[in-house]
Amino acid sequence: MLDVKIEGATVIDGTGRSGARTDVGVRDETIAAIGDLSREPAGTVLNATGRVLAPGFIDMHSHSDWRLWGNRRAESKIRQGVTTEVVGNCGFSPAPVATEFLDEMRAHKALQPATGERAILVGDLNIAPLEHDVWSHKQMLRVVSHTPVECEKLVNAQTAGNWVDVMRVHTPEPAKLYTWWSYRAPDWAAADKGRRLDHIWTSPALAAGVAEIKIAKAYRGATRPSDHVPVTATIEV
Repeated sequence: MLDVKIEGATVIDGTGRSGARTDVGVRDETIAAIGDLSREPAGTVLNATGRVLAPGFIDMHSHSDWRLWGNRRAESKIRQGVTTEVVGNCGFSPAPVATEFLDEMRAHKALQPATGERAILVGDLNIAPLEHDVWSHKQMLRVVSHTPVECEKLVNAQTAGNWVDVMRVHTPEPAKLYTWWSYRAPDWAAADKGRRLDHIWTSPALAAGVAEIKIAKAYRGATRPSDHVPVTATIEV
């Protein structure tokens, strides 16, 4: 006996074949039979005539892990048929929420250039440490990437290595400075709710040679954009 029988659905099975009208039987939360199940008894029978039935979709690039803190049931994706998600593609994740890596960064000897050494550190550090690195300091204080503990620890790591934040040398506060704009904004340019998550630090020996910093904001409006935009530094050595 089947637990659930779904009758008359147009089944898209993921093989590339055209959809076909058929029945699907489920037992112990597993698909047990596909075909004409009209003679098969079932605890629950669902009439899916005129509807499409498919295996759960796989979302290969998702940041839904960020939303689980606010909505633990994640109904929005399951209601769209998504049953598997791949997260962390961009190199960051709020889960587990831990700042140990910032302590390691502060203590790492390779990230503490010697006096006179020419060194540069660049990357998506996923933290906007300063008040004007986000669109609203007050509203972002409880959002991952601008929490007080993250900001403090990143600044401590910068201080321990005697790094110069050359982006802020060229664009001092209180000017706003962003390198990232969320995909969620229907009109990202009009909202302009950005964050400075990408950084360029240099050792003091290189800082004076940084002639120019460019943030290619226009790329955020490309046909298939990243939520991050390119940041370049011109260094005269």
